[in-house]
Order: sequence, then C-alpha cells, then structure tokens
Amino acid sequence: GDRPLVVICQDDLAAKRLQSELKAFLGQEPPVLPGRDLNLYDAAVVSRVWEQRRLRQLYDLGKGETRLQILSWEAMSLRTIAKGALFSAAFSLRLGAQVQVEELLARLVAMGYSRAPMVEGPGQFALRGGILDLYSPAEGQPVRAEFFGDELDTMGYFDPSTQRRTENVEAVTVLPVAETQPGLHPGGVPGLQRDLEALLTRQKRRKNQNERLIRTLEQDLEKLGGGLSLPAADRYMALIAPLKLHPVQWTSQATGQGLHGPESGVMPGPVILPPRISQTHNQPIGRWFGKQHQNRLEMEVSV
Repeated sequence: GDRPLVVICQDDLAAKRLQSELKAFLGQEPPVLPGRDLNLYDAAVVSRVWEQRRLRQLYDLGKGETRLQILSWEAMSLRTIAKGALFSAAFSLRLGAQVQVEELLARLVAMGYSRAPMVEGPGQFALRGGILDLYSPAEGQPVRAEFFGDELDTMGYFDPSTQRRTENVEAVTVLPVAETQPGLHPGGVPGLQRDLEALLTRQKRRKNQNERLIRTLEQDLEKLGGGLSLPAADRYMALIAPLKLHPVQWTSQATGQGLHGPESGVMPGPVILPPRISQTHNQPIGRWFGKQHQNRLEMEVSV
C-alpha cells in the first residue's frame, strides 16, 4: 500500500541499532522518531532540540515522504497533536510571493518563534530593514529572505556561525517551534485561555482550594494575555491535543482534522513489533491501538 512501514523497538538503543543495520541494506538511514522530555515547570531556558526533530519527522510522515519509520516504545506512547493541526499551522515561503511582513512576524510569534538580534538556532527570527532571517525546525539551516516592498525577492540558506549565505533556495517550510504550542489548541490561544479560565473558576469554587494550582493558572493566563511565551505548555497537553493521538496514527493517508477523520480511526499503516514487545503485547495490533486512549503518559489537567 501507500502507507509507510512502521517498526516499533523496545527502547532508543534498539531503535538506533536497527537503524544502523537497515542502512547496510537500504543504502540510507531510515529515520528514528525521537522521544522528548516534557517541560512541566517554568524555566528561563528550555531546550527543544528533540521536540523540533520530532516535529519535522511527524510532518514528513504526514506528507507521505517517509516510507520506513522506526520509533521506540516511549516515542510512540507520547501523546501528540492532530495531523491537521500541524498542517494548518505550517506554511511555506516562496520566491516571488507577496507577503505582508508585519503579519508574517505576528504569525511567527504565534507559532512560538522568538525575536533575536541574530539568528543562531531553530525557533528564532531577526528582522533588519527588508531582510528577514528565520530558522525553522523543518530546515537544516536558517534562511535569509530579502523583500522588495511586499515581494519576496531573494532567499537562501546561511551559516549561523559566520552569518554568510551558503546557497540559494526557492521555497522553505515553516513549522511551529513546539509540539504543544498554545496556538495549536483547537481554538487557538483564545481557546486555551477559555479552558484555563474555566479550570481556574472551578478550582476557586472548591471547598479545599489548591492555592499553588490557582497561582499557576493565573500566572499562565497573564502570560497568554500579554502575548508572552509559555515554556511549560506541556502541562496543558490534554487541552492543546484533546484527541489523545499517537505518532503511529500519522501514517494514515489524509491530513484532515476532526473526530470523524482518519485520525479518529486508530488503524495505522503496517506495523512490525519485535518479539520482545509482541510477547508482552500479544493482542491484535488494531485492538491495542484502540485501547491507547488511556495514554501511558496521561497529561490530563486535574482540578
């Protein structure tokens, strides 16, 4: 069929070993979908390296560009956003396109990008006159786009260490910075704000109030209202990604959204379980995926 083959390994070490062995037969390394650490606490600096690699692989998987996907049991069990949500947020920049720069900058901020004096890593952008530097998780290098008025006139990759252009490019893909970016909520940032306000109201009505939770909700609502980033958005994963989807379900062909689309039907493409996993989870794979609505890493907000 047209759906990719998915191989689930018991851990990251086994996944890397299989990747190396398959490279000898295929002539190239099949991708290994990484797991990631969940950011549940506020921090001044948050590393999203693995999360952004994961986003890029999910995007390629959803587009049908991946024919063989390897992943560990942990990476597979992590809840993720709906395919349609990511495809709705992603967009392309193309030479000759008419672009309202201020609207583009607002869209980048909503996708989790931060403005910097100089672009050095994924998730950053810089604007100097009519020149926009941007580092999307979808690209291996940052891109420099030069505008003539509202027209995207020239574009090329550049080396972040030297800031010198390395090659021209006609189009680039722009992906969100984080897998649980507030803007990926089904109702956008306003939708997440409404959900948090409802949780806050419920908590304040309780006889035994959780003061720490109330303070956290109030602080996060203040950040969202002020247009600030939310580094610990993973604690609202159940609100941002309410369908409880898993990466293997991205192997369906279509990219539609909603409970009645392919993402609600849990049958993935062909899946191979190594013997160790097959013996532990010996029920039919379709039935097993059907039961995964009880996610191993359940992130429900309980108040």
